[in-house]
Amino acid sequence: MEITSQCVVALTWTLKDTLGEELDVLDDPVEFLIGGQDLLPVIEEALIGHTTGATLHLQIEPEQAF
Repeated sequence: MEITSQCVVALTWTLKDTLGEELDVLDDPVEFLIGGQDLLPVIEEALIGHTTGATLHLQIEPEQAF
């Protein structure tokens, strides 16, 4: 299934700093609504068009997060 706007996605993640140190790991999927302001716009944009099981690597700058 392709991820589109107004789609529910279940995500896991590993958050690392610029030195590669793990800051947070989420192994159990959490559901989010694409287009529902649940996620940062940069994350939603990256997810659109991908399919179930996709792995993404994002570098999010502070100005994209706050």
